[in-house]
Amino acid sequence: MGRKYISLDVEASGRVPGIYNLLSIGACVVGEREKQFYHELKPISPNFDIEAMRVGCLGIKCLELFKTYEEYNPKSKHFNPEKVLGALSVYGDRPKDVMKELNEWTLTVSAGFEPVLLTDVQPFDGSFIMWYFEKYLPKVSNPFGYKGVNIDVLYRGITGNIDSNLRDLGITDDRKTPHNALDDAVFQAKLAEKVLELMKKK
Repeated sequence: MGRKYISLDVEASGRVPGIYNLLSIGACVVGEREKQFYHELKPISPNFDIEAMRVGCLGIKCLELFKTYEEYNPKSKHFNPEKVLGALSVYGDRPKDVMKELNEWTLTVSAGFEPVLLTDVQPFDGSFIMWYFEKYLPKVSNPFGYKGVNIDVLYRGITGNIDSNLRDLGITDDRKTPHNALDDAVFQAKLAEKVLELMKKK
């Protein structure tokens, strides 16, 4: 069975799942970037790390509703993470519904192939996805199983240089919104397509 790589990115309120929240999930199919998935989630915990929130909230779309208020602006000194979590509790989607939809979307876009989770930082993005699948869909098999591919590590392996950086690929970073999970996943897919192309030449 062939593989279908699913480029996925998450934004979260802290470093680890269970204690902190998934704020958003973005995904697309490597080689078919128009096949996309994006959701912002209702928080499951009041916990947050303010620096993680300053990064993770830069691309949260529902905050556009509050763009005139500094408390919702992660770049402002008046930024208030509790306000953001409050907004997500209203405008975000239920985690169980999101994970169910992610499962169904993944199985649909990878029909006939083995879906492979592809991320930039597997211990971070992968751990949140695995935890949320286990928490909210315990009777459903995670479509990614327990494995995944870290695109950065894969590239270092191809070059044979531990210090190689994906920036060396020369792919223009055309992301419109910094740290929006979908924009990040699409850009990551572009990088992955180039890396997989290089692998074929080896």
